Amino acid sequence: MSIINTIKKELSNNSFKKPLIVFAEGWNPIIQEAASTLKNEGIIEPLLIFRTIEEFNNSNNVSNVKNIILNQNDLSKYANFLYELRKEKGMTLEEANKLVLQPNYMCSLIVKLGEADGAICGIEYTTKDTLRPALQIIKTSKESKIVSSILILEKNDETLFYSDVSLVIDPTAEELANITDNAVKFVEKDLELVNNKVAMLSYSTNGSGAGASVDKVKQGYEIYKNTFANKYTKTDVFGEIQFDAAYVDSVRSKKAPNLNWNSGANVYIFPQIDSGNISYKMMQRCGGYEVTGPIIIGLDKPVNDLSRGAGLYEVVSLSYITALQALKKSQ
Repeated sequence: MSIINTIKKELSNNSFKKPLIVFAEGWNPIIQEAASTLKNEGIIEPLLIFRTIEEFNNSNNVSNVKNIILNQNDLSKYANFLYELRKEKGMTLEEANKLVLQPNYMCSLIVKLGEADGAICGIEYTTKDTLRPALQIIKTSKESKIVSSILILEKNDETLFYSDVSLVIDPTAEELANITDNAVKFVEKDLELVNNKVAMLSYSTNGSGAGASVDKVKQGYEIYKNTFANKYTKTDVFGEIQFDAAYVDSVRSKKAPNLNWNSGANVYIFPQIDSGNISYKMMQRCGGYEVTGPIIIGLDKPVNDLSRGAGLYEVVSLSYITALQALKKSQ
């Protein structure tokens, strides 16, 4: 069973209230189709944000879906909250009143105030415009030292995880350790997967190469091992290692004979965003993998970022991930 179907099954067995997920870009046809699908499945309650009544009137098949139309509502409660939250950073009430008319800000405010369990944005907004409000309003969780991202890649019976692919452009060794911690926490604690093998990737395996990037990954691994490893019992992390050694048993036995893994890695930590982002798009477009994410990990409440090339599958799948994150936060 795929990870997404497993999550869907867990959510359908949830005895708590149905998770409410707010979608920033309610006017988008793919978002509307996803909301209609989710509403009909009955596991998640979608909430669509529209900027104007005209956008709502032009929508399709979402008459039974909850909505908020920004220019038709009194948003002073949200503006005042945002102002109080950000006034020490220089925000004025006038600026706050303008920002609450922007769906990317409004979705984070709705989640922060507990009126929704999670938010999804990004099918039209850039990652920067999705994450800026989330970082300002939701903020980093107490359990994490960094906000990062992770992707789920699925093909047939194979499931892989890639991190970080969209947020931390060129992480330091310490940031790389924190990115790894976020990824392991998501896979082991949120998804409850066992026998996880995490590869901190490099162009070097066991010192076969040299350079600043190799040193960074080595240092990141040592920081992770000394700071975080004892938190987890179902995950083994190793670095630095090349992708072929991490993925292929026969290659690993030659390049890293000291690494006693009985299968290839399922979680891959990239040394910087270029390699992670390029790799996942190649896997998706050339390798035929279904991609869910980027999933944002490390926030106090879930706000997730869609790729602007996302289709119906990606939106629905990310909705279930967001609902699961919210459920885990509430436990």
